[in-house]
Amino acid sequence: MVPLPPLRTFQAALKLWKEVHRVDLTALTDPDGFKNRYRHSGTGSLAHIRRPNQLWQIDASPIDMLCVDGRYSIYVAIDIFTRRILVYVTRTPRSEAVCLLMRRAILAWGVPEEVKTDNVLCWEGKRLIGQHVSVHEIALVG
Repeated sequence: MVPLPPLRTFQAALKLWKEVHRVDLTALTDPDGFKNRYRHSGTGSLAHIRRPNQLWQIDASPIDMLCVDGRYSIYVAIDIFTRRILVYVTRTPRSEAVCLLMRRAILAWGVPEEVKTDNVLCWEGKRLIGQHVSVHEIALVG
């Protein structure tokens, strides 16, 4: 018969297991605490997103900072499932920036199933996006 390890060994193993499985343990023992601490905010409206490249969102904004050579615009693409982002900064707002951002995102991540953007970006870049990439759906938001 093999003797049992000391009590401290069990305690250390249990402590390590609780640290490794902290999120799952919280979900089982304290569902409200799990929602408050670990669940992503906004998952209700995006609960249908189940895989990478299912939905990208693209937006642009002028950068509010003083630069010696003028005001810049920032274009951001986000893959909703993975939360990865791609940023493109340009000196002047232009429709080619949307296409360049899309091109870089497609080369880095693959082809999206759906792209959502606001009306202005879609109006500026719809013609160019249609010529350069094949996207299943472009949805207008806002």
